Amino acid sequence: MNSINNIKELLEQLKIAGLSLESQITDDSITICDVQFFFETVTNEYSQHRNKNDGVILIHSSKLRRQTLKKKEISYVDFNGNFFIKSNTNKIHIEKNELLKKMTKKTKQEVKLSPTNLISPNGLAFIELLFRINNKDLKKFSSTLHFCKNYDLYQPKASQIMHRLGVKNLIECKKKLLEFSQEWWLLALENPASRRKMTSFFKISKNYYSLDKTINSLTAQSLLTKLNKHFLNEVTEGPIEVAKKFGELIDESISIWVSPLVSTELKKEFKLIPGSKEGCKNWLLAVPPVSLQEEGLITHYSHKDNSGQTNIMRAIWDLGFGDSRMQIASANILKRFLYEF
Repeated sequence: MNSINNIKELLEQLKIAGLSLESQITDDSITICDVQFFFETVTNEYSQHRNKNDGVILIHSSKLRRQTLKKKEISYVDFNGNFFIKSNTNKIHIEKNELLKKMTKKTKQEVKLSPTNLISPNGLAFIELLFRINNKDLKKFSSTLHFCKNYDLYQPKASQIMHRLGVKNLIECKKKLLEFSQEWWLLALENPASRRKMTSFFKISKNYYSLDKTINSLTAQSLLTKLNKHFLNEVTEGPIEVAKKFGELIDESISIWVSPLVSTELKKEFKLIPGSKEGCKNWLLAVPPVSLQEEGLITHYSHKDNSGQTNIMRAIWDLGFGDSRMQIASANILKRFLYEF
């Protein structure tokens, strides 16, 4: 994907997060908020050869370079979500990491809750259940303990979240979580600390293809049905499959999480070979270091609906660490799951 498309998708992601910037982008021209941007790779003497309303697209971005440009009031944009735009009518500055720190600090002050309290295997398992289940059914549980026992959730984590939110029951907890903006959720899910507790799909997944022509002719959904029947809860949909079910991605490949206990057997059963081959379906397999349950990949929802058995919140987290196409899908699914599901 070329750099122009990266800029387009970055603007779309910001729009989803609540910041809509007027732009005009063609194959050879980029204008955002009346500022025309040019590709640049050097840092010296920007102000001497650009018009006042020109901006810089940073291919190699660093904090020092951005600070230098901002000090000279020269607009810039990079592919990591950092912006400084100064025009006749607008002045916008976004430093993604700094924004995350401020939001985390504000959250700690107001509700004594940090993103890492929520973004963990046990935290996401609890949150997903709150949003999978409607309020009418949530009211049927006499206590948080009753709820956790019914769905085999880790009760201390649920109690910690509710205590830090200052709520007394499940309905209040769900309502409080909905008060956080989508932008807060997106930044919380991207918090690097979460990688210490969970394994990223796109970091460990590897490509395979099958030598079996019959296997290659099956759709991803047919393969998932076959896999679930054969391996039960030792296999579940990867984040790309979840995005496909939400209608956010079109992809002919199949992405799956595979338990370390059955990975060798699965590859043998489906005649999978490392790599990719033209004319063969691409398999993207990720084998975590622990079981799928310990990784928090399997939903605790006992009445599985057509969203499948993968924890949707966990899939949203994983998609956020993919390419720009995956990140946009992550933001869209988050919005639909929390506010519209």
